[in-house]
Amino acid sequence: MKFKYIKLLTTNGKFVELPLIEIGLNNLYYLCLIDSGAEFCYFHGKIGELLGLNVKQGREIKSRGITGDDFTAYLHKIRIKIGGWDYEIEVGFSYEFL
Repeated sequence: MKFKYIKLLTTNGKFVELPLIEIGLNNLYYLCLIDSGAEFCYFHGKIGELLGLNVKQGREIKSRGITGDDFTAYLHKIRIKIGGWDYEIEVGFSYEFL
């Protein structure tokens, strides 16, 4: 699959192009930043709650973000929709990042 970068206006009035794609989680749709080198996809724990998950009952892992900060995530298998295709993937939900 190929997706075009999306051009966004920043708060300082400049444009930046980012690898954002629309994904569907149940009937919820989000623009998500794609990191092709990441081991897992991560979402805030509140999104897991919106999906009806008891987030902290997932398999607990420790991970590290791009800033070098460690955080705890809880892994769950969910179905997502990307580019009109459905996938079942394991994702991490965390309350420790925005």
